[in-house]
Amino acid sequence: MTHAGSRWAATYRLFSHPESVQIARALVAPTARLAGFAGDDVLDLQIAVAEAVCNAFVHAYHGRPDGEVRIDLEFDGAALTIAVLDLGRPAAARIAVPDTLPPPGQGGRGLYLIARLMDSLEIRQPGLRGKGTVVVMRKRLPHPAPVDREAAREVRPSH
Repeated sequence: MTHAGSRWAATYRLFSHPESVQIARALVAPTARLAGFAGDDVLDLQIAVAEAVCNAFVHAYHGRPDGEVRIDLEFDGAALTIAVLDLGRPAAARIAVPDTLPPPGQGGRGLYLIARLMDSLEIRQPGLRGKGTVVVMRKRLPHPAPVDREAAREVRPSH
């Protein structure tokens, strides 16, 4: 469990193949728990990241398994920010997050789901080095991270 006020970051690099979706889910779960998330919130984070990784595989790399997908996670003590980056082909048009669930077969269902599961969602185009796309999502802890009283005593000045 993370101490209140702690900050940390982690980065994972995956290849753009179908197995990366499951790998991303597996990597995000313990990272989310480390930040203090539990239960349905961990599942929400796993689903959102898996959708973003799948989008990179399908849309940026068109199913090619040789592309790189990077997942950057940053915890600020109150929320977890996750950026999923690809260096694939940028979309021909600006990517918009649908307000309503698109019908099956129409694009945007994954972004719609991510937007509903997370507190915020931003799509940056072009992404890193003027290429690809960056999907930035953020989820706040449902409650403040608990204070580790023992650790707090260690940093309290003595009089």
